[in-house]
Amino acid sequence: MKERQLHCIGWRATGECRPNGPRTPDQDLSCFTRVPSDASGYCEVEDTESGKRFRVGRRHCDSLKHDAVFRCSDAVGFANFPREAREVVDKALESAEFALPNVGSVVSEPRDGIVMVVYPKVVASAYATIVVLREILSCKLPIEIWFIPREMDPFPGALDTLLDLVGVEGMGEIYFHEVLDPLAVGFRVKVHAIYNSIFERVLYLDADNVPVRDPSFLFESREFLETGAMFWPDFWHPSSSIFNIHSRSLLWEMLDIPFVNMFEQESGQLLVDRRKHAVRLELVRFYAFYEPDYFDRMKLVHGDKDLFRLAWLKLRAPLYMIRTPPAVAGKVINRSFCGMTMVQHDARDPVFWTHLVTFRNTSERFDYVIDTYSAEPEFAKEQNCYGQRELVRVGIDDGINTFPVPSDQAGIAEELVHEEAVPHEAHAATQIAMSSNYTLPHINASAVKPRDGIVMVVYPKLVPSAYATIRALRDILGCSLPIEIWYRPDEMKDTPGALAPLQRLAQNYSVGDISFHKISSPVAKRFVAKIYAIYRSFFDRVLFLDADNVPVRDPSFLFESPEFKETGAIFWPDFWHPTSTMFGLHSKSLLWELLDMPFVDMFEQESGQLVIDRRRHAAPLALVVFYALHEPNFLVHYKLAWGDKDLFRLAWLNRLVSNAGIGLSDSFDVFKSRTYNLKGQEDEKDDVAAFEENITMPEHPISPFYKRGDGFDSSVSRDRGVMVCMHDGVLSMGLSLIRELRCLGNKELIQVYHCGEEELSASTVELLFSLDDRLEFVDACSDLESQGIISTNMTTKFRSWWIKPLAMYHTDVRHVMLLDVDDIIMRDPAVLRDLEGYVMTGTTFFYDRVLTKKKLLIGNDGGKLYLRKLLHEFDYARFNVSKGLNPSQHVFETFAFKGRSCHEMDSSMVLIDKERAGHTVMDIMLWFITEERFRFMYSWGDKETFWLAFELAHVPYSFSPKVTDSQN
Repeated sequence: MKERQLHCIGWRATGECRPNGPRTPDQDLSCFTRVPSDASGYCEVEDTESGKRFRVGRRHCDSLKHDAVFRCSDAVGFANFPREAREVVDKALESAEFALPNVGSVVSEPRDGIVMVVYPKVVASAYATIVVLREILSCKLPIEIWFIPREMDPFPGALDTLLDLVGVEGMGEIYFHEVLDPLAVGFRVKVHAIYNSIFERVLYLDADNVPVRDPSFLFESREFLETGAMFWPDFWHPSSSIFNIHSRSLLWEMLDIPFVNMFEQESGQLLVDRRKHAVRLELVRFYAFYEPDYFDRMKLVHGDKDLFRLAWLKLRAPLYMIRTPPAVAGKVINRSFCGMTMVQHDARDPVFWTHLVTFRNTSERFDYVIDTYSAEPEFAKEQNCYGQRELVRVGIDDGINTFPVPSDQAGIAEELVHEEAVPHEAHAATQIAMSSNYTLPHINASAVKPRDGIVMVVYPKLVPSAYATIRALRDILGCSLPIEIWYRPDEMKDTPGALAPLQRLAQNYSVGDISFHKISSPVAKRFVAKIYAIYRSFFDRVLFLDADNVPVRDPSFLFESPEFKETGAIFWPDFWHPTSTMFGLHSKSLLWELLDMPFVDMFEQESGQLVIDRRRHAAPLALVVFYALHEPNFLVHYKLAWGDKDLFRLAWLNRLVSNAGIGLSDSFDVFKSRTYNLKGQEDEKDDVAAFEENITMPEHPISPFYKRGDGFDSSVSRDRGVMVCMHDGVLSMGLSLIRELRCLGNKELIQVYHCGEEELSASTVELLFSLDDRLEFVDACSDLESQGIISTNMTTKFRSWWIKPLAMYHTDVRHVMLLDVDDIIMRDPAVLRDLEGYVMTGTTFFYDRVLTKKKLLIGNDGGKLYLRKLLHEFDYARFNVSKGLNPSQHVFETFAFKGRSCHEMDSSMVLIDKERAGHTVMDIMLWFITEERFRFMYSWGDKETFWLAFELAHVPYSFSPKVTDSQN
């Protein structure tokens, strides 16, 4: 296309708010006069060679935003812009050798990876995103981090947090690239990074964009494989847009493409095959780097937000735009909603479960309206809110409702995540009769002004997270609150120098102290360490933060908030509430009887952050300590609470009066009576005293059902352990297995489970104690019989391999590795916990051989195949499994479900993280072995019990991809 030699004649005004309306010459303007944003008309230009005149920049009254700068002197360049874009595309298409930088052959295996761009203020966000990807989602995709050196120079060490991740075990490949192109600034850095990436197929993520699922699967999704490009919609569409992209926008003339009626693009995430779409990315680069920047000057698009879809549309290239519009997540206070976070979806979700639904997917698109507003006085004036403020406008009531919204219907669905404002009024302190001289450690009662500060607890793996959080507090948020870092020396000694990054950080800051405190109490392990740190803090008023909890605002204001001044305690809600809980905290829970308090219908607590005035709340904090340390610990034993998660709110809510329960012999009532005495400040302070430095209490259960030798190494952790089920008849094999484990370097606790004392002779016990100092015997049957969980007659039914799932139910070890005594191992099996499946689900199961006999899982149960009948008729409600029938994809792929094998799982080696499995899995496992196996022989021995319990509880699990082999 030949370039026309044009020059500007001037602005020609028209009426009726359309470019073809009647002329209004009295409003004409010169080429260099700024045209009002609400004017209609066009620029008249002339071809200097032919003398022909043309209309350029044809505008309606709303073709531009109010802040756009438009002069007809730009009309010549504006008119030539689509021609220059076409030349760039033609040049790329005509060259047989054209390819983007670092792109290999289309026929070679593509290299997939994640691309991120950082600058000082988003380093903390990038760190959090990477940690989530690696440690929580187990994503192994390599990551590129692009940055402009001159942006980092004013902030020495700004990249250190990310650089420190390189080489850290489990962090995978992370590469850093400097952006040296002087034109690559602002949003252009993103385009530059994608254009120059070393990956052929790129997932771009904004630094503050946190996935909730390992995004690796996107590269193999049907939509991406077919198109090579997957984009995500923004809130806005032509009927409701804050960016003015609609049918009358000047954008379409500039790009020389017809108006496209679709959602705008949200480019916080992009998935592009750079091999397939080199030409499209060349056009994006042209759009982004073109000078003068008409997109910005005339406010036609916002940054790079829509450049990718526009380039694809211009070249009519295939792309897949996610069909489900984004949801809004935020808070509700006094029925006033403030949306603060965008929630995106993937392409394949068939159902979206929401707490509150504004529109069904059958709604028309013009019903999908996202307002921008200030929600004063419920929210701060400076807080920008998105969504719709008034709940009544969208038909939301005060209840929590869930609706399945199919994604394959026409229209839209909006998700609002409801975060109910729960008042945490700490009336307990005034109701508890504490003695006037009782105070927590390190409280300065005479001080006029309280000392405020932040408390953290760290162990080696959390040091990088704590480092990032502190850097964010100091460098980004300007928080000068002093910080206490509490740690256990015995945990740190296994990782020499683990604390060094935090100690260097403490030396580098002149604002705000950072002090280090040892946790020496032997009972203050795992979640109890948090309670210990808060109980013994040197601050009067404490903000506790989990080490991986990164604030987005200086949290100092919390200490002066009216809510905190009034109550002295601020807590935060968890996702779960009595009608939807994975922890069993509902009205029928045994918890309320144990604590002798009425059921409280409220959200559960998320204790990753707590604000507490220790001067005002000594009593409930002492009660928290009591809950955590009481032995026997019924909260843990019966899985009534999850760690410390709800202990704080329960201590604050507890309103017992000290009378009737005292002195009763029943163990539950004894627990209650001791609670009364603690509240009455009589002499029972044993559990609280355990936090004083001169008192020690054992971590290992003290019970007649546990046996340990005189030389038992009490320092061994109960976080990880090996479980072996034995009787005298298999002593030689069990002894061999234990020796093999130790020779291969395994130093974990070994639990030898049995059913009744008669199964193991005194000589067997003595022999094993003499050979291993990290071994204990556990009589699960007698213990569970004493608790009434199984009957006396039932105990005899577990003197077989059926004891294995019973032992799994019983053990208090978190990461359990169950081994058969006849296992022959060539390597420490603890390495199995590093498998992707275990990292993702906390389980590793192994397949059994295929056996086609019509029994067991594929046996005839009342005229139906057992497994299928089980999935359909299982009493999900009994175990509070809310969704009912909801089989996983795995179960459909099993040979058993297809009727091709009566076996599925081999249970000679089973790995389970009991904390992640949860109590529902264990309760269903107990049902299988105490009820179901006597109704129908569903399994050869215990084999299928483990995976079936996870399947029915709807808890993810993982099988090793390796098939079973046989050795003769």
